[in-house]
Amino acid sequence: MLRASREANLYGDFRTVFGKKVKDFPLTASKLRKIEYAAKRTTAGAFKIYDLFLRLEKPLNPGINSDHPIEVRKQLFNLRELVLFQKICATNEGAEVLRDAISVLAGHGVMEEFSALPRIFRDVVVNEQWEGPRNLLLTQIYRDLHRVADWYAPTDFVHTLLTGASQETIEQFSNQLEDLLQRPVLGEVNEASMKAAEEWDTFCDSFFKAYQEVALAEIEK
Repeated sequence: MLRASREANLYGDFRTVFGKKVKDFPLTASKLRKIEYAAKRTTAGAFKIYDLFLRLEKPLNPGINSDHPIEVRKQLFNLRELVLFQKICATNEGAEVLRDAISVLAGHGVMEEFSALPRIFRDVVVNEQWEGPRNLLLTQIYRDLHRVADWYAPTDFVHTLLTGASQETIEQFSNQLEDLLQRPVLGEVNEASMKAAEEWDTFCDSFFKAYQEVALAEIEK
């Protein structure tokens, strides 16, 4: 995303159309701002996750159960879920960001001999499916939260990951998560389960973006 933002901004400053630089058109300027913000937010979130990994100073456990103290188990669980959130959300948004960046370059944007963006776009699409496609990881997160509910309440999970966000935001996501964990997200296929599944997908995107926004705010203080 950072590469896409940099190339799109440089091209927008270089290329002129109708007597103006591409970046000076409101349609392009708004798109460039959106791309840059997504890149910064995603990068901040990734480093916040890595910081948690370094602070734990423990190898990643292949499963949830361990003999660590409860607070350490919670932090290890946070790390486990954050890695899954990062995978599905960053790659999904990455494809959107790359498409927007390519559109700034117009026809040149799809030429691999002109820009690295087409190759990066192809890599993003592959990465989104490799080592766990979106639906699989969304299912894993949902199952994990159910499995730890007896020692890690959903509200505590949300509060811990969104520490620094507004109380309104924390309460909103806490209520949504508690509700969704009671819904038939993994039930038999019917209208109710499909609606719940769609809402779970949307929730995960919104929740992780809120986490990224907290991370970005910490850096920009």
